[in-house]
Amino acid sequence: MTTILLHVRLPRVVLGFLVGRCLAAVGVALQALLRNPLADPYVLGVSSGAALGVSIALLFGVGSTALTVTALPICGFIGSLVALVVLYRMAASYDRLPIYSVLLAGVILTAICSALIMFITSIMDPNRSFGMMTWLMGSLTAPTYPTLLVFSLYALVCLGLLFRQVKVLNIMAFGEEAARSLGIDTECAKRHIFLVSALATGAVVSVTGMVGFIGMVVPHAV
Repeated sequence: MTTILLHVRLPRVVLGFLVGRCLAAVGVALQALLRNPLADPYVLGVSSGAALGVSIALLFGVGSTALTVTALPICGFIGSLVALVVLYRMAASYDRLPIYSVLLAGVILTAICSALIMFITSIMDPNRSFGMMTWLMGSLTAPTYPTLLVFSLYALVCLGLLFRQVKVLNIMAFGEEAARSLGIDTECAKRHIFLVSALATGAVVSVTGMVGFIGMVVPHAV
């Protein structure tokens, strides 16, 4: 009983709590920043970008090294950051981010990343590709305590950095012109929030795979 509680149930509960909190925080940050009620790491293709980064790392054998626990979140961060930059470049028009353009760009980005992930899966060893497909579907399988500890560090740092931007996000929800008139450096704030959102999403995806719609639903429910 003790083994089941401490090594199966407890890690899964803590992981679910941290994953939900990270995705919800990133979702509400992106919704305020983009002024888009449908913004979400999964919808915008950020999760797919993180999954692509982790898939490339696994293809080159990072998953079989001793640095897996710390390296995979970094690979996911790079993938999600690239996805965010591409999304912003695709959707931005005269320094504006129209809702329909953002959503369309997110759908396109998700399709491209998914196709690349499927290609990577097809050229991997069959034994490894099966495990990778299970991971991509999203899973809260009980992690080991070292994995949970490293992920907790990533999650708590990202949450702390996002909570420091609460006042800025509240102001930016009214528009960039209003924020600039109140003395907010909007470009610096956007870069900061994009970086933290990418890091949080990359860490989540590296551990649980792609978990969809939490970042969109939870902020509205709250």
